[in-house]
Amino acid sequence: MWIVLKINKSEFNTLMTDLNYRLNGSFQIYVPKVSYQKKFLKKEIFLLGDYIFCFSKKFKEKNSIYSIKFCKGLKEILIGKEISQKEIISFIQKCKNYEIEDGTISYNFFNILENRNYKFLSGPFSDYFAQTIKVQKEKIDLLIGNLKVSLKKRKYFLHSQ
Repeated sequence: MWIVLKINKSEFNTLMTDLNYRLNGSFQIYVPKVSYQKKFLKKEIFLLGDYIFCFSKKFKEKNSIYSIKFCKGLKEILIGKEISQKEIISFIQKCKNYEIEDGTISYNFFNILENRNYKFLSGPFSDYFAQTIKVQKEKIDLLIGNLKVSLKKRKYFLHSQ
Protein backbone atom coordinates (compact mmCIF):
# COMPACT_ATOMS: atom_id res chain seq x y z
CA MET A 1 0.00 0.00 0.00
CA TRP A 2 1.20 3.51 -0.81
CA ILE A 3 1.29 6.23 1.81
CA VAL A 4 2.34 9.85 1.52
CA LEU A 5 4.96 11.15 3.92
CA LYS A 6 5.55 14.78 4.81
CA ILE A 7 9.24 15.05 5.54
CA ASN A 8 11.95 17.39 6.69
CA LYS A 9 14.07 17.56 3.51
CA SER A 10 17.26 18.39 5.41
CA GLU A 11 16.95 15.03 7.21
CA PHE A 12 16.06 12.96 4.12
CA ASN A 13 19.05 10.59 4.37
CA THR A 14 18.45 10.03 8.09
CA LEU A 15 14.81 9.25 7.36
CA MET A 16 15.77 6.69 4.68
CA THR A 17 18.13 4.96 7.12
CA ASP A 18 15.47 4.90 9.83
CA LEU A 19 12.79 3.57 7.42
CA ASN A 20 15.19 0.89 6.23
CA TYR A 21 15.76 -0.22 9.83
CA ARG A 22 12.10 -0.16 10.88
CA LEU A 23 10.72 -1.82 7.72
CA ASN A 24 13.61 -4.30 7.32
CA GLY A 25 14.41 -2.90 3.89
CA SER A 26 11.03 -3.87 2.43
CA PHE A 27 9.87 -0.49 1.18
CA GLN A 28 10.07 1.66 -1.93
CA ILE A 29 10.30 5.45 -2.12
CA TYR A 30 9.25 7.61 -5.03
CA VAL A 31 10.24 11.27 -5.05
CA PRO A 32 9.24 13.16 -8.21
CA LYS A 33 11.88 15.82 -8.91
CA VAL A 34 12.53 18.48 -11.52
CA SER A 35 15.91 19.91 -12.40
CA TYR A 36 16.80 23.25 -13.86
CA GLN A 37 19.87 25.28 -14.63
CA LYS A 38 20.42 28.40 -12.55
CA LYS A 39 23.46 30.32 -13.71
CA PHE A 40 26.11 27.58 -13.87
CA LEU A 41 24.58 25.23 -11.33
CA LYS A 42 22.15 22.42 -11.94
CA LYS A 43 19.48 22.42 -9.22
CA GLU A 44 16.93 19.77 -8.33
CA ILE A 45 13.75 20.39 -6.38
CA PHE A 46 11.10 18.01 -5.12
CA LEU A 47 8.01 18.44 -7.28
CA LEU A 48 5.70 18.02 -4.28
CA GLY A 49 7.68 20.13 -1.82
CA ASP A 50 7.96 18.24 1.49
CA TYR A 51 5.90 15.23 0.34
CA ILE A 52 7.16 11.87 -0.92
CA PHE A 53 5.54 8.52 -1.68
CA CYS A 54 6.38 5.37 0.26
CA PHE A 55 5.23 1.84 -0.60
CA SER A 56 5.37 -1.29 1.51
CA LYS A 57 3.21 -4.39 1.62
CA LYS A 58 3.49 -4.09 5.39
CA PHE A 59 1.42 -0.87 5.39
CA LYS A 60 -1.77 -2.91 5.15
CA GLU A 61 -1.14 -3.71 8.80
CA LYS A 62 -1.80 -0.74 11.08
CA ASN A 63 1.10 -1.64 13.40
CA SER A 64 3.66 -1.15 10.63
CA ILE A 65 2.43 2.37 9.95
CA TYR A 66 2.61 3.12 13.66
CA SER A 67 6.16 1.73 13.77
CA ILE A 68 7.42 4.44 11.38
CA LYS A 69 5.47 7.28 13.02
CA PHE A 70 8.47 8.43 15.06
CA CYS A 71 11.18 8.20 12.39
CA LYS A 72 13.63 11.09 12.51
CA GLY A 73 12.93 13.46 9.64
CA LEU A 74 9.24 12.52 9.36
CA LYS A 75 6.72 15.30 10.01
CA GLU A 76 3.46 13.56 9.16
CA ILE A 77 1.98 10.43 7.58
CA LEU A 78 -0.91 10.75 5.13
CA ILE A 79 -2.40 7.31 4.86
CA GLY A 80 -3.70 6.43 1.39
CA LYS A 81 -6.78 4.33 1.92
CA GLU A 82 -7.68 1.63 -0.56
CA ILE A 83 -9.84 4.02 -2.61
CA SER A 84 -7.00 6.54 -3.12
CA GLN A 85 -4.45 3.90 -4.14
CA LYS A 86 -5.56 4.10 -7.77
CA GLU A 87 -5.04 7.87 -7.88
CA ILE A 88 -1.63 7.61 -6.22
CA ILE A 89 -0.52 4.86 -8.61
CA SER A 90 -1.88 6.83 -11.57
CA PHE A 91 0.01 9.99 -10.53
CA ILE A 92 3.27 8.09 -9.98
CA GLN A 93 2.89 6.41 -13.39
CA LYS A 94 2.26 9.79 -15.05
CA CYS A 95 5.41 11.18 -13.41
CA LYS A 96 7.45 8.15 -14.52
CA ASN A 97 6.16 8.54 -18.09
CA TYR A 98 7.67 12.05 -18.20
CA GLU A 99 11.00 11.14 -16.59
CA ILE A 100 14.18 11.73 -18.56
CA GLU A 101 17.54 9.92 -18.31
CA ASP A 102 18.62 11.52 -15.02
CA GLY A 103 15.36 10.51 -13.28
CA THR A 104 13.90 14.01 -13.19
CA ILE A 105 10.62 15.02 -14.80
CA SER A 106 10.71 16.84 -18.15
CA TYR A 107 9.08 20.20 -18.84
CA ASN A 108 6.33 18.50 -20.88
CA PHE A 109 4.75 17.31 -17.63
CA PHE A 110 3.57 20.80 -16.72
CA ASN A 111 0.56 22.59 -18.13
CA ILE A 112 1.27 26.28 -18.43
CA LEU A 113 -1.99 28.21 -18.48
CA GLU A 114 -2.84 31.63 -19.86
CA ASN A 115 -3.42 34.61 -17.57
CA ARG A 116 -1.52 33.03 -14.68
CA ASN A 117 1.48 34.29 -12.74
CA TYR A 118 4.73 32.33 -12.82
CA LYS A 119 8.23 32.76 -11.45
CA PHE A 120 11.27 31.96 -13.58
CA LEU A 121 13.59 29.45 -11.96
CA SER A 122 16.10 29.35 -14.83
CA GLY A 123 17.46 31.47 -17.65
CA PRO A 124 18.18 35.20 -17.89
CA PHE A 125 14.90 36.08 -16.14
CA SER A 126 15.69 33.87 -13.15
CA ASP A 127 13.76 34.99 -10.03
CA TYR A 128 11.55 37.38 -12.07
CA PHE A 129 7.78 37.08 -12.08
CA ALA A 130 5.78 36.95 -15.30
CA GLN A 131 2.18 36.69 -16.43
CA THR A 132 1.33 34.41 -19.34
CA ILE A 133 -0.47 36.12 -22.19
CA LYS A 134 -0.63 33.35 -24.79
CA VAL A 135 0.45 29.71 -24.59
CA GLN A 136 1.13 27.84 -27.81
CA LYS A 137 2.52 24.38 -28.48
CA GLU A 138 6.19 25.39 -28.59
CA LYS A 139 6.26 28.97 -27.29
CA ILE A 140 4.87 31.21 -24.59
CA ASP A 141 4.11 34.92 -24.70
CA LEU A 142 4.74 36.53 -21.33
CA LEU A 143 4.50 39.91 -19.71
CA ILE A 144 7.43 40.70 -17.40
CA GLY A 145 6.65 44.07 -15.88
CA ASN A 146 5.96 46.23 -18.97
CA LEU A 147 8.07 44.02 -21.25
CA LYS A 148 6.37 41.54 -23.59
CA VAL A 149 8.55 38.48 -24.29
CA SER A 150 8.16 35.34 -26.42
CA LEU A 151 10.10 32.29 -25.26
CA LYS A 152 10.50 28.66 -26.26
CA LYS A 153 8.46 26.53 -23.88
CA ARG A 154 11.07 23.83 -23.21
CA LYS A 155 13.98 26.15 -22.55
CA TYR A 156 12.89 27.69 -19.23
CA PHE A 157 11.46 26.35 -16.02
CA LEU A 158 8.50 28.28 -14.60
CA HIS A 159 6.99 27.82 -11.16
CA SER A 160 3.36 28.78 -10.61
CA GLN A 161 2.65 31.43 -7.97
